[in-house]
Formats: sequence, C-alpha cells, structure tokens
Amino acid sequence: MKKWFYPIVGILLCVIVYNELTRKSPKRPVRKQVAENKAEVPEKKKTVYSESSSYSLVDGEGEIKLKERIVTFKKSENLRLFIRLSGRYDVFVIDEVTAINLVKVQYSSEAYLNELIAICKGTEVGEATVITIPKPVPSNVGLSDAVDASLWFSEDEKSGEGVLIAVIDSGVINRKAFKGKVSHISLIESGSAITDSHGTAVASLILGDKSIGVSGVAPKAKILDIRVFDNDVPSNGYVVAKGIVLAVENGAHVINLSLGGEKSSTIVKSAVDFAIDNNVVVVAASGNESADKVGFPARYEEVIAVGAVDKNRVYANKFSNRGANLDLVALGNGVKTAEGVDGVAVKSGTSFACPLVAGLIAHVKSKYPQSSNQDIINSMYEYSDDLGMQGKDIYYGLGIPNLTRIDQGRGVYDVAAAGAGLRTNDDGSISLIVSGENRGSEAVKSLRMKVSWLRESETFYFRNIQPNETFFEECPGYDHKKVNYAGGDTVSIEIIPDFVDDINQGNDDGEFTPLIEKASEEEK
Repeated sequence: MKKWFYPIVGILLCVIVYNELTRKSPKRPVRKQVAENKAEVPEKKKTVYSESSSYSLVDGEGEIKLKERIVTFKKSENLRLFIRLSGRYDVFVIDEVTAINLVKVQYSSEAYLNELIAICKGTEVGEATVITIPKPVPSNVGLSDAVDASLWFSEDEKSGEGVLIAVIDSGVINRKAFKGKVSHISLIESGSAITDSHGTAVASLILGDKSIGVSGVAPKAKILDIRVFDNDVPSNGYVVAKGIVLAVENGAHVINLSLGGEKSSTIVKSAVDFAIDNNVVVVAASGNESADKVGFPARYEEVIAVGAVDKNRVYANKFSNRGANLDLVALGNGVKTAEGVDGVAVKSGTSFACPLVAGLIAHVKSKYPQSSNQDIINSMYEYSDDLGMQGKDIYYGLGIPNLTRIDQGRGVYDVAAAGAGLRTNDDGSISLIVSGENRGSEAVKSLRMKVSWLRESETFYFRNIQPNETFFEECPGYDHKKVNYAGGDTVSIEIIPDFVDDINQGNDDGEFTPLIEKASEEEK
C-alpha cells in the first residue's frame, strides 16, 4: 500500500470526529431538582423588562399588566427557595417580611405562580384583608366638658420611663410636646403628608401635652410611630402585619392598635403571634360599630381588647363593640386629645380608650421592671374595678383598670358598689343581679348592701369579703316588666361596711342602668 494512504485516512477520520463533536444538538427540556421535589421548569415565553416600570413585562404584543398576590410559608427554607426560583417563573418579589415568612409578589401567569407555590409548599393569601381606623364617632361633649382621661390612671410624671410603645396608626404629627419622644417609620408608598390626626390624638393620650390640658398616662415613655394609613385611605392586613413585625424588631415593649376590621387576617394573626413570642404586649380597640362582637385583631385571644365607657363609667352603647372577647374598658367618650400641630379636639371612640390601657401597661412595666408581661396583665385584670354584671361580662369585660389598686400597699379598706345587670333565665324571666367589690388590700368582716328601684328596696348582708373579691346577689322582688312599664330603669346601690374606715367612701354608693346580659356573636 502506498505510503501516503495512511496519513490521508488519518486526516479524514480527524475531520469526521471534529464534525461530530462540534455539531449542535437539538434543545431538550431541562429538568431541575428542587429540594425534595423533581419538577419540570416550564419553557417560558421570552420577556424583556419595560423601561417604564421595574415590574412590567413586554412580550411583543404590548405591556402586560402584572397581578399582585401575597404568599406565606410555614418554614423559612421554603420562603428562601421561593425567592431563589421566582425569576424563572416570571414572579417578582416586591416586598418580604421574613420574620413571619411572608412575601408580596407580582406575576403575569397564574399557572406559573401556582406551580412555584406548589414546589415551595407555600399558601396563597390572595388579596390582603381590609383594615381601617374605627369609624369616627361624633362627640356630644364640648371642649369645656371634655375629660383629661389620663388622670383616671396616673399623675406620675415619670410614668412609662424606659418603655417603648409602638403606635401603628395614621402617623404622628411632630408637636412641640413630643420633641425627643417620637421616632417614625412610614409604610406609605405615596409619601403624602399627614393630614389625619387620629394617630396624633392616640399618641397624645400616652405622652400628654400640658399646653392643651392633656396629662398623658405614660409621659416618660417613648413612641415608635409606624404609619400604616395614608390618611383616610383604608390599609390592609399585609401592611399592618409588617408594621407589627417592625415594631418588634425595633424594640417595642407594647403595641397599640387603634384599628381593626370585621374579618380575621391570617397574616396579622401571624404577626401578633410573633409579637407575643418576643415578649411584646399587644393592645387593640374593640371597634365602633356598636356590634355584638369584638373586631379583629382585638378578638384574638392573645390581644388585650379594649372597649369604651363615658366619664360616669357607663358603657358607651352608641358605638363600643361588645362581646365575650372584650377584656377591659377605659374612657372613650368625650376625651380631650391633641389635633394637628398645635390644636386640641374632643374625640370619642374605642381608639382613644385603647392607648390609655397601653399607657397603663407602660406605667406598670416602668415601675415594676422585674415583672413578666403575664404578671403585669394579670395584675391589671385582677385589680380592675368590676362594672356591670359581676365578673367578666360582654359590655365591660373585666372592668376598668385601677392603678391605685395595683400600687397600693397593705392596710387599705375600700368597698364599692360595682354595678347591676339583667340576667335572662331559662324560663324567659329576667332577674336583677347587683354587685359590689372589695377594692382594698384588707378583708372586710361584714357589710350591708341596700338596693333601690322605683319605690322598692331590698337589703342584703355579706361577711368576710376578701381583697379583690366581688360579691353579688339576685333581687327576688325585682319585676322587669313593671319597671319597664314605669320607665324607672335606674338602680341605686348603697354599700354600708361595718367596723372599717373606708378610705374611698365616694364609690360606696352608685346609680346604675342595668343592661341585659346576652350571648355575643362570638359565642353563637
């Protein structure tokens, strides 16, 4: 064989091998392993970003309008996986609250989003629950008759020292009296100026403003203003949940929520749980619909739900929501508050009862720093003045907190008329139940309770009444139909203690308009 044969064959073989190695193979679907799931990544339509918006898409047919959703996860690793894969599915994470495994996204394809959620074991929340400032309540009290509500609780100018209260609301306007006491976080995208004074009024009841005659229940506290309302525009569960998480992450000890909605929000509930788990007390307004159910988030068991009474400690029946989940009440009718940069106004609503309780918690925390949150809450419940039907009821909860009782030492005798209520019996009849309370620190050996209505009266005798004990009796001679017909629904109670020097005899007597205790919507 000729010498040139083998070199030529070798060259031809090299050319054939080179062509095979460099020849382009057809595209195949790419299979990607994700966590423990093997899932096909669907081939996407080619998209480019529009210069006009970070989250708009252009596909050759014009701009695609993106939809918005909220997605939550049980585990943080699922959230991280979702964020890592989101770009492959044309899903854009526009905000996240990692503390409670929550993201807000925009997307073009429902199918792609659902596939991504399934891969990452998430749950689509959908549209966030609407949350509003409780509807305004017209006040029938003039400025001259308005009450400095904080004086009901504390006249201690050092009250609240070292305690940070987060006010999640419409924003707090910078007033001269607030200088150095308020820090601000805004979750409002518009960047608009604050024109609604709701949050400012709430803050003034905590910090006070002596220039307008408002003392403040915790004047030495600091406020973290977290703005979640763009003035009178409703907010939503996502923004409020983010505000709660930010409050915790920025060191708040107490969170005041003078806001609410009719529906529960899973993400707000998650944020509340996060706050409780991080040793933060959450206080919320019961709502202003005069409904037989407390609004959310006040209805959550972990939250202290606050209703409203007037200056005579009478349930504000024209607006205050009631129910089995109501915990406490405070003054919320005809309350003097700050307005704007330097003004004053008279406000009514559970929104303004709520900060009084939040401020009281700050007072107790500052005075008893070694006490746990649960100890503080228990002391407020235990030392609240019982109102209405004895014990916890739907109108007053456990009553109105009494700071004097929390702070008082031994040797204090104070017996008071507590209230009256109407109980519906199984046979449909209605009974009058009257009650008193030992609000002192010492036991009372004996006392008499005289009860009067229309032209009738009955006297009851009680012995060995222990501190904080409520004592009560049914009035057998009370005829509800007769009282209704006569129009005399007021009941007078006189407490006559034997052998004690009662320090506060002014509350031994009282006139009450009994309310019918009925099942609330939460119990049905």
